Amino acid sequence: MARTNSSPTSEVSLRRYYRNHELGEGIPEIAAAEGVAEETVRQSIHAVQLYRTRHKVEHAHEAMVGVVLNATPKVQRTLDKVLTAKTEITVDGKTRKVDDLSMQLRGVEMVKGIIQTVQPRGPSTAVQINNANTAHAQSARVASSSYVGMEDMLTEIMKEQEAQPAPEQRQLTGAKLESTRGEYEEIEPADDVDE
Repeated sequence: MARTNSSPTSEVSLRRYYRNHELGEGIPEIAAAEGVAEETVRQSIHAVQLYRTRHKVEHAHEAMVGVVLNATPKVQRTLDKVLTAKTEITVDGKTRKVDDLSMQLRGVEMVKGIIQTVQPRGPSTAVQINNANTAHAQSARVASSSYVGMEDMLTEIMKEQEAQPAPEQRQLTGAKLESTRGEYEEIEPADDVDE
């Protein structure tokens, strides 16, 4: 039997595939309902299956990775130009180049966006040792749409330190200073020291 040319994206082929795989209808039933040969229906369904196999999400991701890898040198050169952008200004009839801060700030935003894109998405666990030499698991920071900066990390560290019990307070009441010659001198606290 001659093979018909079934387009895997045609409405007919997709309808036959849907009726067979989603609705559970058999090939003979579909062929009888449409008034075509069973082989024609079989070829249509097979064409859609091949198309879906060749065009899976993984293949699209691989293609996008290829595009990104090919564009990477150009992106690096472009970012370098943006981050070092200059503009010409004229002062007292003299033209000179100065940093184009607005363009450079846009470049920083671009880099920030790239960093957010490539940060790991899944949660991970890290084991840390605290001052009491006991290990505990701490969830690592998960990337989100908000930028995680140094200020956020410092705030988190300060909260952790505040949660720990404060060390015992001690007050200095006297001290001995040693000179380079090995002599000692007794020092008494000043009268204006708060006790």
